[in-house]
Amino acid sequence: MRLFAISDLHGSKRAVNELALIILDEQPDRIVFLGDGRQDAYELSDLIGKEITVVKGNCDLASSDPNEMILMLDSVKTLICHGHTYGVKTGYGKLESASEKAGCALALCGHTHQPMIQQRENVLIVNPGSAGAYFGATFADIKIENTDINAEIRIVETFLKKL
Repeated sequence: MRLFAISDLHGSKRAVNELALIILDEQPDRIVFLGDGRQDAYELSDLIGKEITVVKGNCDLASSDPNEMILMLDSVKTLICHGHTYGVKTGYGKLESASEKAGCALALCGHTHQPMIQQRENVLIVNPGSAGAYFGATFADIKIENTDINAEIRIVETFLKKL
């Protein structure tokens, strides 16, 4: 299965449009949005005609979306959240502990606007960075086969440079 993890759009219509082009071209199996710009995520969903799994971030105050979810992605139990409730700006230890306690091998979060892939003892933590950043907008492209997980950080503008 192929998953795109997107976070922190913060109202960037440019990023929504560019991500729509990438998604329509590459057709990932699933898309998750990790908060901060939930309306943008729903707009993206409408553009691509595909459901996006959404959790809310600290800037999505009026949202009824959950703070976090646990998903089965292929055979991989995965915690998705924005990260603010785990204090990820000061480190990933609390997120790692919560993921391990829940039996998750993969944790996806945003909030820091800094892309990061880090294999901890029992949990792979992926932060896609900010898809809405004016320069260096990023998302995560994750491939899961059985229990093997391969993640990479991609630049949003990559697609337009191919044209």
